[in-house]
Amino acid sequence: MNLSLSNLETELANLVASEFRKCFTNEIANQLSKSPLMTKKEVMQELTITDTYLSTLEYHGLKRIQIDGTKKIFYKRDELYKLMDSFAKCV
Repeated sequence: MNLSLSNLETELANLVASEFRKCFTNEIANQLSKSPLMTKKEVMQELTITDTYLSTLEYHGLKRIQIDGTKKIFYKRDELYKLMDSFAKCV
């Protein structure tokens, strides 16, 4: 009887650990998705805009962020949406 109880305890511990990992992984994914920075590709996909329109936004004040040693371009999410909001108010 002790052997089966021990197996149940082990199985339960494995199940709890597995569920914890799932929750923890989902929480990390949620936090990363709310990152204050967006890549150029993410901006174009999320707003369904072209590279040309993104260049227009840069001309109107959207600042590029490039981290040393990388070619990847980032934009601040809040600056992007503030600029888009100001464009919407002009229309």
